[in-house]
Amino acid sequence: MKQPTTQQSTRRTVLRTLGAGGLTVGFAGVGTAQPDYNRSRRNDTPQGDADSAETQPDDDFECPDGMEPLGTFEFVTIEDDDGELLDCYFLQEGGEYYITITGYESKEGEDCEPIDVYYESDSHEIGQVASFGGQDIHIDEEPEDGIYESDLENNGGQQAAISLLHFCGTERERLPDSAEADGEANETAGSTD
Repeated sequence: MKQPTTQQSTRRTVLRTLGAGGLTVGFAGVGTAQPDYNRSRRNDTPQGDADSAETQPDDDFECPDGMEPLGTFEFVTIEDDDGELLDCYFLQEGGEYYITITGYESKEGEDCEPIDVYYESDSHEIGQVASFGGQDIHIDEEPEDGIYESDLENNGGQQAAISLLHFCGTERERLPDSAEADGEANETAGSTD
């Protein structure tokens, strides 16, 4: 094994030096770091209080009786090193892919501040959509077909952007293949094109 020379520093030496330097600066008050929330572009707040825990998304979000979870989507923004916005989109967090988000509308004058979401599902009926953003929670228990309009507010009473969506619903009943074919034949026979 190669031994470090006086001009080479071992990893342990470097880490020990940085740790000691960080503690010294930390005791002086300069080394305390706060997250850069201006760069984040999410609807997080820098500091929460005891009451804000009630308005945080629950990792164990539960759907109403008779419905199953169909998908959880987080709104993601991508920025370059200078903080310039490159892209933004809803990203599903694991699970089955029952829902497809087909688009969204942002707050006026903003590109990546979604307030309305367009979605579809070939296999399930959506029975509830819950959104989180701006320290608020909004649950739509009767969503319109394919459109979710949030009613989120931030602490100042302004409309907040959606940062997280949960979908709940039930599987659509599937017709046997022969019944589907009969239904399509009847629709074609009844058309007056």
